[in-house]
Amino acid sequence: MKKIHVLLVLALAPLACGGGGGTAPPTLDPDVQPDVVILSISGHEGALNAVLCTSEDNYSYLGEPGEAVDAVIQAFVDVGMSVQYQHFSDRLAAPDANGDGVPDNPDRLGFVEFLDTMENVYRWWIEGQADPTQLVIVAHSHGTNWAHIATSIKDYIPVSYLVTLDGICLLWECEHQQAVADWVAANSLQYSWDISRPCDVWNIPGQPLPMNTKDVVFPSVAINLEVQSTDLVTSDCCDNYRLDGSLTGISTFITPEGHNELRPSSSVAMTWVADQIRATAVP
Repeated sequence: MKKIHVLLVLALAPLACGGGGGTAPPTLDPDVQPDVVILSISGHEGALNAVLCTSEDNYSYLGEPGEAVDAVIQAFVDVGMSVQYQHFSDRLAAPDANGDGVPDNPDRLGFVEFLDTMENVYRWWIEGQADPTQLVIVAHSHGTNWAHIATSIKDYIPVSYLVTLDGICLLWECEHQQAVADWVAANSLQYSWDISRPCDVWNIPGQPLPMNTKDVVFPSVAINLEVQSTDLVTSDCCDNYRLDGSLTGISTFITPEGHNELRPSSSVAMTWVADQIRATAVP
C-alpha cells in the first residue's frame, strides 16, 4: 500500500501522556456476533510515572468519548458493519487487590485480559465461521508494544486491521520487563522470543539496526495503518516493516499533530485512519 508522508521530524524522548478520568469499557456479548470487534490498548499515563517506571495510573483512555476509537467505530458503521469493542490499558494485568479474580477497575484491564479477549473473539466468532468477525486492534504510544507482541504470539488469530498511533518503546522495558518475565515463568509459557524485551530485537532485511517489536508487522495482520506524530518531545520515528523487509499491507501517515493531539476522533490523523478503513473495509 502507498506510504504517505506529510511532514517528518525525527524525535524520540520521554513519554507524553493521556488525560485524567477513565470510563468503564463495554463487555463483549458472546450471544451477538458483530461484523467487527475493536480492541484498543492505551499508552502510559503521567510523565512522572513514566520516568519512575510505574503503571499505577495507566487506564484505557482510548475508550473515552471523542477519542481515537470513536473514529474507527464510525468508519465501519459508515460502510454498514456492526461493531462491538472493548478497551485495555498499558499494564500487564488488571489490579485485583482481594484476589477474587474480578478486576478492581474495569478501565484498567491489561495485557493478560487482552489476550483472553482475543481468544474469546477467535473462539466465538472466527474459528470455523463461514463469515468470521473481523478483529481490529487500535493502540497508542506504549500500547503499540502490547499490540504487536499479541499479534506475534497469537499468530493463528487473524487481525484485519492493526492501527498503531505513534508507537513508543522508550521506557516500556523499564516499566514492564520484570513483570512480564515473571508472568511468563510463573505460567510456564513458551514463546519463540523473549516478549519481556520487545525493544531493538528484530533484524529486518534492509534495516541497519535491530528494530522494535512495535515496528514489525507480523503475518497475522492483514492491514497495518501506522500514524507517526511530529511531536518534538515524543514521536515514533521508525516506519513499520514486515519480517521480510517489505511494506506489504502497511500504510504510514505522518501527521502534523503532536503525540496526544493525534488521538481525538476529529484529528487529522484519525480522519486519515477512518478514510483508509472506509476505502478498504469489506462488509
